[in-house]
Amino acid sequence: MKELLTDILNRIKTEIPQIKYVDEDWGQLNNYSLNPPVQFPAAIVDCINANYTNEGKLVQMGDVQVRIRIADLKLTNTSGKAPQTQKDQAFAIYDLLATIHSKLHGWPANKPYSRLIRQSMKKVVSNDGVRIHELIYTTRIVDDGAMPVYGTTPKPPLVVNVKLF
Repeated sequence: MKELLTDILNRIKTEIPQIKYVDEDWGQLNNYSLNPPVQFPAAIVDCINANYTNEGKLVQMGDVQVRIRIADLKLTNTSGKAPQTQKDQAFAIYDLLATIHSKLHGWPANKPYSRLIRQSMKKVVSNDGVRIHELIYTTRIVDDGAMPVYGTTPKPPLVVNVKLF
């Protein structure tokens, strides 16, 4: 799970430079104030659900949902009489969402998890001026961390003789 999260965070940071803040979700968007703990636009990533099946020999296959929340401040008007430049600036979030999707959907190849596939997208209503769009991607991972390694013997601890006087 750790490798999956860090790979996604690094992919967003390196491939989408217009995102000013990329991090794991620790509640940054739930604590908005005059000094938010993020810069906008922000991408907040977390694994939100994993369902596992047993494959035998203590190996499990996990279907994982990854949530990517894209947050931005809506500072410009999009009403019918607003200048076109304001409208273009306000709707730029949709271009950013399309860029994120183009960089993540079907990625990666040659990793210990399957390609990311978009499952859903929704807008999260917020009353603090922050626009949040939530993208859910799915992937499949193999967890063999509990599988015993047969035919090996643990090495004895290294003991160093130290004379103290």
